[in-house]
Amino acid sequence: MKLKKITIISIALILCVWGIFSMSIQNWFYSNPAYVGKAFQKQITFENSSFTQEKLDEIASYLEDESETSSMLVLENGKVIYEYGDQSQVSYIASCRKSVLAMLYGKYVANGTIDLQQTIGDIGIDEDDGLLTIEKQATIENVISSRSGVFHIPANGGYDEKNIKERGTVQPGEYFVYNNWDFNVAGYILEQKSGKSVYEEIEEQLAIPLGFEDWNIENQKRTINEDKSRYSAYHIHISTRDMAKIGQLMLQKGQWEGKQLISKQWVEKITSTITPVETVNQRDQIDISSPVQFSYGNMWWLVERFYDNPDFEGAYTASGYAGQFITVIPKRNVVIAHKTNMDLLTYAGLSQRSSTPSWRYWVILRKLLLNKKNLKELAKEKSVNEMIAFIKETRNEQSIYDISEGALRVYGKTLMDQGNYEEAIQFFELSIARYPSGYYTHYTLDYYGKCLLKLNRNQEAIKVFENSLKFNPDNEEIVAILSDLK
Repeated sequence: MKLKKITIISIALILCVWGIFSMSIQNWFYSNPAYVGKAFQKQITFENSSFTQEKLDEIASYLEDESETSSMLVLENGKVIYEYGDQSQVSYIASCRKSVLAMLYGKYVANGTIDLQQTIGDIGIDEDDGLLTIEKQATIENVISSRSGVFHIPANGGYDEKNIKERGTVQPGEYFVYNNWDFNVAGYILEQKSGKSVYEEIEEQLAIPLGFEDWNIENQKRTINEDKSRYSAYHIHISTRDMAKIGQLMLQKGQWEGKQLISKQWVEKITSTITPVETVNQRDQIDISSPVQFSYGNMWWLVERFYDNPDFEGAYTASGYAGQFITVIPKRNVVIAHKTNMDLLTYAGLSQRSSTPSWRYWVILRKLLLNKKNLKELAKEKSVNEMIAFIKETRNEQSIYDISEGALRVYGKTLMDQGNYEEAIQFFELSIARYPSGYYTHYTLDYYGKCLLKLNRNQEAIKVFENSLKFNPDNEEIVAILSDLK
């Protein structure tokens, strides 16, 4: 009897602890807004809009069914065209903090308080275990572009550990790696030069003049771990609608209600490429065939490719862990603020259950903003051979149909699932010809090989599967298939 009670109590405790860790952390400790803000106006018609009600209904269904999105706000021409979820809910915006910090620098660079060419050694930046002489030669400019060459461990995780080099092996400015040590030091430098905390600067430069509706400085919490580094992470907790105001200020080149809050030159500088797309792709192991690609400026990610859509020329984004984004699309006069409130397990990095991964966010934007037709629509008008000929003659950016690498693979898989193996192979072969070493090429090769097997073309399938394993050697399914074939 006693053992039974202990077992029941133990199970109850486990379920209780699991339940707590599965809960979202928002609203546990947040204080009420300290100011009465000013709401965005709503766009009540689709006149002069690039959106349609059909498109917005479609994205609402997708968010509900496929995404962990907790809230999203879309501004067009400075007015709300679409909103999803609770726009007032305050939560952690993760690495979007870095893009916000970049904005705060503008005032002090313009008035000469911050000299971007000053070295961190001259400022007195150091660590308990000591910075190397070469590391102290890094400039503030190097720090805010994540090119300091200081590979010291930061106070917090969430940085690109796999590309960190041995300390002292590179000159400041010559090597880009997404390192929270740089970003945390950038916050410290702003505080030393301004005489105010990062949070006081947000309040004075952004929250009050922009009319934040949910801001309270008491909600802002740092991550401090002096065993790792002297420089803490200045985490920011704000609402989705206040994130959107930050994006709208950037879209308006720093101007708000007739006042120049941040200089136009500074906005343009921090959203100009410093680290090219080729370097970012190399760090993140992204191939040139990937439909979404970025370069990097001063703590903002710059969109270099978005499904070959010219509307995204000049677009840029702040990006944070688990689904926090502020995206600005100047050619469409659109700002998007996206938020995912994490449960404690996701927040701690122990689960991805309440996360919106970055690829999912960009799929959301593709569905929301792009109007290209699906290949299924083209199939209503043309035979497979005619479709192949049409695609070969047409560039994706010039086509009203989506003929990207992903579209070719997906349509080929649709034909494959219908048992149309010969026709599916034509799309897989076209995709491989166009993207012979793409980020997703191994998926196409896997499908291609399986179609060949269905047609008893085993020797050809072996070659295709062997090629697939060059891209993805850990694919146990393909290894097993090859073993059986041989």
